[in-house]
Amino acid sequence: MNAKHLQQTAAAIPSWDPECLVERRCPFCGDGGKAHSTRPDGLTVRVCLVCGAFFVSPAPNETELRRLYATYSGRHARRRRPHPRTVLHAVPWDDFRLVEIESHVRFNGARVLDVGCGWGTLLKCVERLGAAVVGVDLDPDAVSFARDTLGVLNVSVGTLENVPCGPAFDVVCMFDFIEHPLDPLEQLEQAVALLAPRGVLAIWTPNASVAHSEEVPAAFRVDLEHMQYLSIPTCQWLAHELDLQVLHVESAGFPHLNGTRTLHGPNGRHRLVETVRHIASGMPGWRALRALGHAVFPSQVCDPRRGTYHLFCLFQKGT
Repeated sequence: MNAKHLQQTAAAIPSWDPECLVERRCPFCGDGGKAHSTRPDGLTVRVCLVCGAFFVSPAPNETELRRLYATYSGRHARRRRPHPRTVLHAVPWDDFRLVEIESHVRFNGARVLDVGCGWGTLLKCVERLGAAVVGVDLDPDAVSFARDTLGVLNVSVGTLENVPCGPAFDVVCMFDFIEHPLDPLEQLEQAVALLAPRGVLAIWTPNASVAHSEEVPAAFRVDLEHMQYLSIPTCQWLAHELDLQVLHVESAGFPHLNGTRTLHGPNGRHRLVETVRHIASGMPGWRALRALGHAVFPSQVCDPRRGTYHLFCLFQKGT
């Protein structure tokens, strides 16, 4: 299989130090895989013929990645610092992922861990639903915002190994996380160990299931800090390996990227619109104005469940 060279996109292109690149096999099952495509940053994406995952090899080493993630939330375009009012006034049930999790585990009274919690927006939502929350992230600025601005106290800089000892968790969330570490299987094993019996592990991650049908997969052309990509067969393989039950799996997120061949860069007008929207989101009446717009122009509402860029999967631990 000849690797396809994927075109540059609006995403920032990391400049990896060649001396920091390490060869790797599939980080889930150890298969060597076959070359599938070459990302815009020059790294090769390989497809695993055993578990169905896609992975980057060679990849930046652990030191290089930790340096990147120490300032990740502040530099990532879609992870800009939220306005506190937006978070505090958000309606948790507007997030279909929380609705789906609630159908299996009630948040009220539950213990919830968010791995890679970023600014703490998810934790604040589920805390308002009555959950006791804990979060870890490698970005100290994001952790400080979650603690000092949003008032989410049990957040810390670190990894799963730094999670405070205590009762097991009813829900462990890994939203936009498992695609990042070089040791994702070990991270998943640690998360499962922290789960209470019948606890739920929730994963939200870029979707490799469409890579075979898309000529130029969007998932491999944006967010080039990603080191692996899960597919639906990968989720099924992981459930078997980790002795979990798959409760729910679907493709969702970013419908505008479905089948996209060309991603346009953020011109000045685009940046201005995004900046104005970001400022307006913290002003009184913004939610009412958005609701009115959705009522008047329902066709313009972007339903994330019509997208295919992400995989959303819920696993349940046995008794």
